[in-house]
Amino acid sequence: MCSVPSTVLEHIPIPPVTLYTQPSILDRDRMSTEGTAAVSRAAVQDFLDKMEFVNFKRHRDGELRRRVAEITDTWDFKETARPHINTALVITESAYGHLTDLDAKVAITIFTALATSVDDPNALDGLAFDQFHRRHSDCTVHGDKSPLGLFAKVTSQMAACYPSFAAGAILVAALQFVNASILENATRGTMLHPKALGFVEYRRFLSGIPEVYVCFIWEKTRFPAVNCYIQAIPDACIFIDYLNDILSFYKEELTNELVNYIHDRALVAGTSTSDALRDVIGETVAAAERVRSILGEGEERDAWDAFVRGYIKFHMDDPRYRLREVLGDDFFVEE
Repeated sequence: MCSVPSTVLEHIPIPPVTLYTQPSILDRDRMSTEGTAAVSRAAVQDFLDKMEFVNFKRHRDGELRRRVAEITDTWDFKETARPHINTALVITESAYGHLTDLDAKVAITIFTALATSVDDPNALDGLAFDQFHRRHSDCTVHGDKSPLGLFAKVTSQMAACYPSFAAGAILVAALQFVNASILENATRGTMLHPKALGFVEYRRFLSGIPEVYVCFIWEKTRFPAVNCYIQAIPDACIFIDYLNDILSFYKEELTNELVNYIHDRALVAGTSTSDALRDVIGETVAAAERVRSILGEGEERDAWDAFVRGYIKFHMDDPRYRLREVLGDDFFVEE
């Protein structure tokens, strides 16, 4: 069992539960809000129990918020980006609060705000995705004040906060993230081949940019050598993507967002959605355990543990995931 640190300001223990696995409850013709809530509640609590997660109060970083405001106040699209900026701040405060380099925290926040702005379905049609890679190659995009231009700029500056390999991995993953947006448009409405599980995994990896958020965990000032964590990166990527899929399941079911990893995996694997969800939970917990084993004792694993706890915390608190409806008010800690 993964041993996530339990030193928190406030916590509420989560009793162990058995994951509800009756396949028929996720039958599309008979799906009900009550059924969705039952499956989601059992799945989320099963996952949190396996991760030994206890809720805690997030620290609000005033200096980070001041620095980010100085940058985002110059954006022409600041008002439309405000929800994304707020989300980015909460992610950084929750999952990267262990970082000591304020510049790295600012870079993470700006990157996330721009990435989520670019990924917003309401904004996609107005962005020149088809020209991005060409303009990135000839450097003309870096002078652009659009979300894509600023996204390219912040991505290219990561070497100031992260080792060369990590900064390069962030850059490549960011380019692939834009590719993933193009891919989503190009494959919309395409039927999945029953043997295309590899494609489902590939598409998930591109769109989730997990490599970026893994590399963000270990800042250059404290971890200048990537060899202390590089072998853990693949499993950490699995953890990041799958955790989001688990904790997004409830809100996506309620809004009938069925084009997602859990449903795609169930389709190509020929299994029920509940079985796919259960399998993903098991694989996510196992990936987290492997990361801890690879990192061993020391600051690298301490940073990972802090990230895991904070990344779960972010999903718990973000109202988009509607997890208060799943876990109940008593689980949550007032900020």
